[in-house]
Amino acid sequence: MSVNLAEYSVLQKKKVTIQYNSKPDSQGAVELVELEGTLMAAQPGIGVMFRPARHNQGQLIDEADIVDIISAPTKPRVLKQKNLRVIGAEDVRHHLADRHAYPLTWVNQATPEQALEAHSGIDHTDLGHKHSATETEAEVEVENTETEVTESE
Repeated sequence: MSVNLAEYSVLQKKKVTIQYNSKPDSQGAVELVELEGTLMAAQPGIGVMFRPARHNQGQLIDEADIVDIISAPTKPRVLKQKNLRVIGAEDVRHHLADRHAYPLTWVNQATPEQALEAHSGIDHTDLGHKHSATETEAEVEVENTETEVTESE
């Protein structure tokens, strides 16, 4: 049994499970071999270049010997929490809309102080990001800049 290798071109450089018939032994017995690895190249009329898992050399498997090529299931990546800089008052509304899915109607009507207060109330322990400094430091910075602005006026 042979497969159409043109159908498997999308699997090149991907992890696959390949089933093929081994070369006949001295008694002429052929056994079905199933291996996981990387499909390096597939050439109709010739065969596939296949690199088994935990091997650094590939092997050429004749097209006539191949029974099936199946895309190997991949485990999802483990996501880690990203470190973001401390959000200042000028960026907090944009951050709430982009990273925390706050409605635009609320974000557009909120003042930077209201947005900063809302952001300070968010527990970042199990989110996709955290901020490298505490939110209270950002609030102090906002208060300091507000004080400087009112003094200069």
